[in-house]
Amino acid sequence: MPIVVVGSRNPVKVAAVRGAFARLATAWDVRAVDVPSGVSPQPIGHDETRAGARNRAVAALAAIPDATFGVGIEGGVFEYDGEWYTGAWCAIVDREGRIGWAGGGLILLPSCVADGLREGAELGTLMDRLAGEHNTKQKMGAIGLLTGGLVGRQETYEHLVLRALARWRRPDWFEMSDEAH
Repeated sequence: MPIVVVGSRNPVKVAAVRGAFARLATAWDVRAVDVPSGVSPQPIGHDETRAGARNRAVAALAAIPDATFGVGIEGGVFEYDGEWYTGAWCAIVDREGRIGWAGGGLILLPSCVADGLREGAELGTLMDRLAGEHNTKQKMGAIGLLTGGLVGRQETYEHLVLRALARWRRPDWFEMSDEAH
């Protein structure tokens, strides 16, 4: 059975990868390893968030030599026109060095949370405080809390993983030369 390794032991991220790969025709052995993201604890902006996802995917693949894919998922916050959003990037890497990307899941954050982010606090801490809960980032996350459970973090991440797999679902399109376009 081929192996896919997740660059995190966060149960939400692992479940998202497991759910996404379960939708494929081949059965996959999904494993998780703790690896550093190589970015700040609260990534800000697309560049830093993408780097964290890529770093996790590469380190995960390196941790298990017989794995086919490494998957990195990194949540971040993004500022547009004075408003703050949370979202994520997913990177999937294979042994040939190819990388599949997907990002999104942006949702507007309340101004009280944005104020805390501007002061350097982490989103998870701010959401825990706002919801009166503990460790929400390993549960439904900001997305689930803000939507009242209509959409959760796991569901959002699962969709990112599925979209990042596009490179391998349609390899003929991704490997075309410039002359073929």
